[in-house]
Amino acid sequence: MNQSEYLNQLDSYLKKLPKSDYENAMDYFTEYFEEAGEQRAIEELGTPKEAAAEILNNLLNQNSENGQAAGSYNTRSLRQTAAMAYMSILTTPYGLPAALGIIILTLVAVLVLSCIALAALICSMVLLWLGAKYLIRGFMALPHSRSGACMLAGTGILGIGLWLLVSVCTICVYQRIMHGIIQILQKFVRKKKGKAAAH
Repeated sequence: MNQSEYLNQLDSYLKKLPKSDYENAMDYFTEYFEEAGEQRAIEELGTPKEAAAEILNNLLNQNSENGQAAGSYNTRSLRQTAAMAYMSILTTPYGLPAALGIIILTLVAVLVLSCIALAALICSMVLLWLGAKYLIRGFMALPHSRSGACMLAGTGILGIGLWLLVSVCTICVYQRIMHGIIQILQKFVRKKKGKAAAH
């Protein structure tokens, strides 16, 4: 295999990366070949699949660390991390069956998370609606009965407070679950790489 064939195969593994990561990776390998020489570079880098797996794993770790440092994951970084994890799994031996298993598990997890998020959203909306309704009724009952007005207004404030609590808890739990999914993907990729290296 010569440099051109090596880089072409590497390109097929890395072409779905975000543009800047793809260009940086390809520039790195091109420079590596220029500095080390064709034969030595191929010996040191291993197969194009192994080199791609190493780059993808490094990018996956870097992406996860950036998300941890920021304290949250936005939709774009989650999509990029998931895509990199998927591509990293594909570059390992037995990558396709593992990738299919991961896709199925991820779809199930997304479905479960969506159901939980929908239930929490409905619950919080009901609490907000009831809280606002009782608060308004409390103000309307003020001319008739102060104690009744205070009780209704207090119930309304409690409902609004519970709405805020459920909303904040849902967001925190969602972020933790996403962080957990990313960590599980990383551990899976590392475990597969360890098994591949052992063989």
